[in-house]
Amino acid sequence: MRGQAILLKLSLCLTLGLMLAACAREPDRGRGGRGVLLIVVDELRADHVGVYGYPRATTPYLDGLVSEGLWFKNAFSAAPDTIPSHAGILTGSDPSLARRPPLPSGEPLSLMTDWFIPEAVPRLAREFLAEGYRTAAFMDHAWLSPVYGFRSGFELFRGFREGGAVSVGLNSDGSPVLRDFGMAAVRARLEGWLEQLPQDQDWFAYLTAGDLERTWSFPDTEYDNFFRPDPQKGEVPAPSSSDRAFFAVPRSRWPGALLSYGEYEARYDGALLKLDTELHKLFARLEAMGRWEETTVCVVGSYGLGLGEAGLIIDHGSLADVDLHVPVLLRPATSAELVRGREIDGLMSLIDVAPTLLELSEVQPPAGMHGVSMLPVIKGESESAREYAYSRFGVHGGFGVRDERYSYQLFEPAGRGPASMVRSWFGQQNPSRDARARHLRDREAQPDPGNLTRSLAEPAIEARLRASGEEWFEWIERARYHVQDAPWAERSVAEEERAELERRGLIAPLDGESFERAGAF
Repeated sequence: MRGQAILLKLSLCLTLGLMLAACAREPDRGRGGRGVLLIVVDELRADHVGVYGYPRATTPYLDGLVSEGLWFKNAFSAAPDTIPSHAGILTGSDPSLARRPPLPSGEPLSLMTDWFIPEAVPRLAREFLAEGYRTAAFMDHAWLSPVYGFRSGFELFRGFREGGAVSVGLNSDGSPVLRDFGMAAVRARLEGWLEQLPQDQDWFAYLTAGDLERTWSFPDTEYDNFFRPDPQKGEVPAPSSSDRAFFAVPRSRWPGALLSYGEYEARYDGALLKLDTELHKLFARLEAMGRWEETTVCVVGSYGLGLGEAGLIIDHGSLADVDLHVPVLLRPATSAELVRGREIDGLMSLIDVAPTLLELSEVQPPAGMHGVSMLPVIKGESESAREYAYSRFGVHGGFGVRDERYSYQLFEPAGRGPASMVRSWFGQQNPSRDARARHLRDREAQPDPGNLTRSLAEPAIEARLRASGEEWFEWIERARYHVQDAPWAERSVAEEERAELERRGLIAPLDGESFERAGAF
């Protein structure tokens, strides 16, 4: 009954909301053609980007971009995997809300039904749309689809390879180079969409890139060999017979030749340089279209890529910093009166991107959005806006907690992932399913971003971070049952619990306005 009532209210508000939205957007159009472009790159490590201290020239154009803006030194993803990470970015909320409750047996649903972002959860795109912005998404991964709830708030949604091949340049004979995926393709689709918008139209676009993830399957002689491998990383990891494994190169990513760690790193860096070049083409095109000055550009990594530091080789999914420490580069529109060319030390979670972009655009973040705006930090009014950043959904079970200096993981090596992958971690056929591991790292004193080194012996710090994570996820789990429509997981919900969730800002108040906003777009 509860689920039917919610669906009925959403259905009624959808009809009314679409009518209101159609009437409201047109008068707001002529406000100067402001743009907000959010670019999310899968497998982008912070420590391989130039402004984060990497010695190789992998990102010259991104480094130049932040000379007009700023970058966040201590930004962390909420999840080291595709669906939950992007869900966290687009909702400004903990991605746990997008995971359906388990079956009565305790087993999770299948991948196709395990994840869905419910309409009751805030959306970055919906807030911009309600303010009169035109909204579009150009996705470069098959999982970023309406099946998982990613469509809400976008007037135009181009999924992976959707729309056919587009021209991304010319061959030596003058014929067009056609692509249907990768940064070159999604960039071309975005440019085509912008060309059709009036110059005075405000707009928001979400652009994703999976180029770094594909570098192992699509060789590029020029960029694969651009950087010389580090001779100190000459050890050659063995390929695995499984699609995913620890301490071996996954079969699904093995490039077909035995390469050293240094060669894998050099190839990744070459792919990053190639991606940086594509981003430069996009920025140059925006300038040629007269849209650069008043466009706020934010480039973030959704999660990183392991090169053995946490046991995963050219793969992602651990709760260690190597997978969760990501770059956040922000170039505000020229009209924003902000000090530029700065590094910001304060702690940031990727769920903070949504409220930050909204406040930069003078849009009030909605109730129920868990992220906090970094605008006071950007303006120099505060040194930090958040005390802890939380993460979950690695290939191990468990969770991670960060503060401004320390990174803590409490993980269950046998908690998630296929059996073959669990065995590769333990090195035994039938490992204990109840095993737990912990790791504490001082990011200022310990340069290794993995979790295979000795854990820092600081019991008081560890206890504080662990208690914070346990409390956060306890309340997030309660919030999940409020926003997910899962008849198989019905449970009685006390009014006192709902009131406390609202007080903590974990769910939006249950009123007509909230339903209208959720269902309208």
